[in-house]
Amino acid sequence: SHAQCVETLSDLEGSLQSPFYPFNYTNNLLCTWLIQVPDEYILQLRFTKIETECSQDFVYVFDGSDSAAQLMGRYCDTPSEMVLVSTANLLYVVFTSDTAITKRGFYANYTAL
Repeated sequence: SHAQCVETLSDLEGSLQSPFYPFNYTNNLLCTWLIQVPDEYILQLRFTKIETECSQDFVYVFDGSDSAAQLMGRYCDTPSEMVLVSTANLLYVVFTSDTAITKRGFYANYTAL
C-alpha cells in the first residue's frame, strides 16, 4: 500500500524520509509530503544525503503546495548535505521509485524561518 507515503507536515520543524530509511526503500513508490506552516514563515529544507538510483528514482522539490508549483530541483545521489529555502510558507516534496534497483533513499529535516 502507498498509504504510508502521503503526509502533510505542519509543525514549525520536522523531518521526512523515504520509507524504511536508513534501509532500502521499496519499488514502485509515489510518496508525497506537503509542508505547510503559517503564512508569516518561509521554510528551510535540509537533506542530509540523498541516495537514490539515478536513472529512475528521484526526489522532486516544488516551491508551493503541489507539483504544479515551481520545480526547485530533481535530485538523486547528492554527495553531501543540501539546503533549499522556499519563497513562501509551503513546500511539496515527491519521491518516486521504479521497478528495479533500490537504495537507502533520503532523510531531510525542515525548519520554519
